[in-house]
Amino acid sequence: MSGLNHSYCLKGEPITTTPPKYPTGLKSFSWPKKRSEGKEKAVIALSKLRSRPPGDKLSERQIEDTFVSLKSAYSDQESEGSLLEVFQGPSLKVFLIGGGLVLFQQITGQPSVLYYAGPILQTAGFSAASDATRVSVVIGVFKFLMTSIAILKVDDLGRRPLLIGGVSGLISFGPISWLMVSEIFPLRTRGRGISLAVLTNFGSNAIVTFAFAPLKDFLGAENIFLLFGAIALLSLLFVLLIVPETKGLSLEEIESKILK
Repeated sequence: MSGLNHSYCLKGEPITTTPPKYPTGLKSFSWPKKRSEGKEKAVIALSKLRSRPPGDKLSERQIEDTFVSLKSAYSDQESEGSLLEVFQGPSLKVFLIGGGLVLFQQITGQPSVLYYAGPILQTAGFSAASDATRVSVVIGVFKFLMTSIAILKVDDLGRRPLLIGGVSGLISFGPISWLMVSEIFPLRTRGRGISLAVLTNFGSNAIVTFAFAPLKDFLGAENIFLLFGAIALLSLLFVLLIVPETKGLSLEEIESKILK
């Protein structure tokens, strides 16, 4: 929003201000009088998030690294990478990881199970529509519970173990894919990279949703779930071989790990 001007009126005279080009949170580091206070709060918050002793040296170093990275990235208006840059060099590797996660999350069929739970369960033997509806509610509650557990334990167990467990049990990727998408893109291409990942997610979701019924009629209910199972195996290999672990790492450390 740095390109927008805001106008105010004071005693009948308009005053126009331009927001700073850097994030609001960076001001506490940029102003000498507030740097110490802002750094102390940031270190305490990071230590608590990472379950470390209050004010530990590792959290302090990570905050310093983050400050340096942000200051460098927002030093001028041209610092944001172009859309084409997302598909070049090391940034392409990051996009393949992030885009691959959200793509597999959709094409393994988990949206179809939620959207068509009633008809699927009736095909599986729940002849009464009411019974199928009750079971579909149970599926939704189970998915909600598993997602909640993943959110609470992601910093203890790590991203990869939860992804592997979710894909192996066909519980889906849960919130982990979106967490990793927000972590792995470099600052320079983060905005555009995440936007492309979101586009990939909703585009593949729409394709799977509209293609499910025709594929079910063409392949049969049994075969279409065999297809989803095969795609789930591919997604498991993708996680095992390509997706890195980002547990406990700062954004700068993640960037260095992936782009090296």
